[in-house]
Amino acid sequence: MEKYEAHEVQVLEISRENGKWKARVSPSPLYPDGKGGQLGDRGEINGISIQRVIEEKGDVYLVLPDSIETGRAVLRIDLERRRDIAQQHTAQHILSAAFVKVADVDTVSFRMGERYSTVDLDVPYLTSEALHAALELANRVIRSCVDVDILMVSPAEIEDYGLRRKVDSALMRTEKIRLVRVGDFDIQACGGFHVKNTGEIGMVDIIKTEKVKKTLTRVYFLAGVRLERYHRSLQETVERLMRILTCSAEELEGRIEALQKDVKNFRTRLNKLADEHARLLAAGGGFKKIHGDISLVVWEGDEYVARFLPKYLKKFVMVVKVEGGFMFASDVVSCRKLCELVKNRYPGSRGGAGETHGQMQCTANIDEFLEIVEEVVVSEGTATQR
Repeated sequence: MEKYEAHEVQVLEISRENGKWKARVSPSPLYPDGKGGQLGDRGEINGISIQRVIEEKGDVYLVLPDSIETGRAVLRIDLERRRDIAQQHTAQHILSAAFVKVADVDTVSFRMGERYSTVDLDVPYLTSEALHAALELANRVIRSCVDVDILMVSPAEIEDYGLRRKVDSALMRTEKIRLVRVGDFDIQACGGFHVKNTGEIGMVDIIKTEKVKKTLTRVYFLAGVRLERYHRSLQETVERLMRILTCSAEELEGRIEALQKDVKNFRTRLNKLADEHARLLAAGGGFKKIHGDISLVVWEGDEYVARFLPKYLKKFVMVVKVEGGFMFASDVVSCRKLCELVKNRYPGSRGGAGETHGQMQCTANIDEFLEIVEEVVVSEGTATQR
């Protein structure tokens, strides 16, 4: 099958916006991004990749990484992307119709993404039985290799076709309305790309569901080549896990559950050991005094131990070196003020703190950070001791 379809167009104007180039072309054979919830076309114009297709007030603009001369140009449409879009879009029509037939649930919105597509169903909860039944029905239609027809009808004829959803009032004011009919299974007004026969889809599968806006169920799905790639990726993941865990696919679930249990037990034991280590460190004392009887505790060891140290310290400021920055805690000075001062001294620092604990990433080294700590302690004196 051909990868590209060539068209001759005129580049009417070129402008620069937000670091990208926008070219207005005519006539445009390209489908805009976001129209009808569908992805837009891609391809190239005079050898420059088309990154997005925008429709503004009836004009079509191509978003490009480089400038292009005005005048005649050769635009080549990516047909493989169109086939992918057609597979996802027709699969959505079939899946939405299946939910109506199986569970009497309507689709209120559809969005096609680069990785997966979603439909929002007008119901807060769907049973697994309803999901599986709708999916089974959708794939039965796909396997039946039903023809997908495009019909152009007048608004006056719409009532004769028994559409799944009511046509938008704006469409009813046009001369002709484009309908997509999937055999006798579904018919719906739509202006997007579709396959000519459901067999071209191959299969559709639901990969996830979630509740949105408290009243809707969002269904994530894949179809066609996307689904093949997804299943191939899952298979490769399963095979890697089987090699790592030296078990069969049937044993994977049990082996992972056993590992999770072991990790939980080891974490419990590690916390106990870290707690005991922190208690012994605090009992040993010997920390540097930095303003009266306030201790500066600097810890560059295991973070687990650092989490328990404040539990056994009094009148202290603790600084822990972590990758890219510091954790800190105190019962005598405001960690929030310390955080603000570091951000002022080292622009670009990230993180946050409450009164007693904080963590941030910054470019200061340990000595520079400790200087700021001592400055905060001295400036606040003992007035903030609690």
